[in-house]
Amino acid sequence: MKVSFVIPHKGRLDLLIQTIESIWQQTGVDKEILLVSKNSDLTTEQLPMSGEQRVNLLIANENLTIAEQRNIGAAASIGEYLAFLDADIQLPADWAKLLIEKLASEPNLVMLSSLQSLPKTATWVEKLRANLANKGIEKAVDSLPGSNLILQRDTFIKSGGFPAHLTTCEDIYFTQAVAKLGEIKRTAVTDHIHLGEDKTLAVVFKKEIWRGQSNLLSLQGRKIPLREWPSLLVPFWVTLFLSFSIIFLPLTYMMFLGALVLWLLPIALYALRAIKGGRTEVNFFRASLFYAVYFPARCWGTCLGIFKTINIRQG
Repeated sequence: MKVSFVIPHKGRLDLLIQTIESIWQQTGVDKEILLVSKNSDLTTEQLPMSGEQRVNLLIANENLTIAEQRNIGAAASIGEYLAFLDADIQLPADWAKLLIEKLASEPNLVMLSSLQSLPKTATWVEKLRANLANKGIEKAVDSLPGSNLILQRDTFIKSGGFPAHLTTCEDIYFTQAVAKLGEIKRTAVTDHIHLGEDKTLAVVFKKEIWRGQSNLLSLQGRKIPLREWPSLLVPFWVTLFLSFSIIFLPLTYMMFLGALVLWLLPIALYALRAIKGGRTEVNFFRASLFYAVYFPARCWGTCLGIFKTINIRQG
């Protein structure tokens, strides 16, 4: 069987090289790599080879979305299976083989993602991110993150592919479409390391602003499950009552205290959820600190996305 590894890319080369090297080391499958990069000066000579086999490099226009990069790579591929990877994912040598075997062993299963493991030097932010990523292992879910996915080509075609109009959140939209065709799961039969995982709160803040900009666009054309509503509304709740607590601080103690409680309550609830049953130890204080940064960044990103959408429509 042949597996086509599709990688959208822009920017850093060092992590990409580690990703490609881990793909070439895959055992038990034939493989090809389709790299869809926005680095216009990138050449195949800069990328690792496997014997005489080279990476199939496709240079993408700077204006294309990640979803479009993924679709371009899929269209140029020939494998029976498609594996979509971010450009900073390191795989063990049996990753593809084990996931394909699991897909074959469960008739209703149509797509898989693997457990996220951690490097020895992982920060507490990386550990918390991994705990969140690994929630719901071996359970059918309605969406998966796009950092590592594998499915049959026919399934990808039936799903309609990635939504070209989304700058971010394209993985949620796509995997929800696949989930309508059968079960999708995160499994522990194998794992991966996210080399470019957020390592500090400053990086979390910056990236969540960017990720949040497609929040509202990602709602178009699909039914929103009840479990998604808190993730859409809580960032605004937290930011609103944080603002109120700052405003009320010099004015009235009781109103300040009320706003403070309403600000901290969802942060505490999400922090408890994040550390409960986690595979790595992160304390409650740090988990709370994470969400105190995460929610305002998401709110800001969503607002920026609204303004951009308005400007585009007016233009």
